[in-house]
Amino acid sequence: MADGASDLDLGRPDDAVGRLIALALEEDVGPGDRTAEACVPAGARGSALVVAKEEIVVSGVAA
Repeated sequence: MADGASDLDLGRPDDAVGRLIALALEEDVGPGDRTAEACVPAGARGSALVVAKEEIVVSGVAA
């Protein structure tokens, strides 16, 4: 497991949901994104148009 992930207390480690959560965290915790690194060329840039039907809050985007 990546640093810090082994410190998580998932409550009931024998529970199937707990195991699934632990696997997901193990995959996501740590440096980089393996899927993106394998599929997207380094330095690639993209853009998107987001159309909201209601007022939204977008984290990390200047107002």
